[in-house]
Amino acid sequence: MKAEPYPALLDTLIANLQDGLMAETSDGRIVVVNAAFCRMFGFAQPSEVIGRMSHDLREELWARLVTD
Repeated sequence: MKAEPYPALLDTLIANLQDGLMAETSDGRIVVVNAAFCRMFGFAQPSEVIGRMSHDLREELWARLVTD
């Protein structure tokens, strides 16, 4: 079996996690979310979240919880 390049293996692991995963840069910009994260928080696809600032997303999610 040929070894997969590390980034491809990491992408596969993240995509197949059953738990929601979000990663951000040191300044708070979201750079990775997986499908489980999107399902948990009602996003259709990762592109709706990636690139946003995590503090803005937290405020949006909190507002959803409070109003529902």
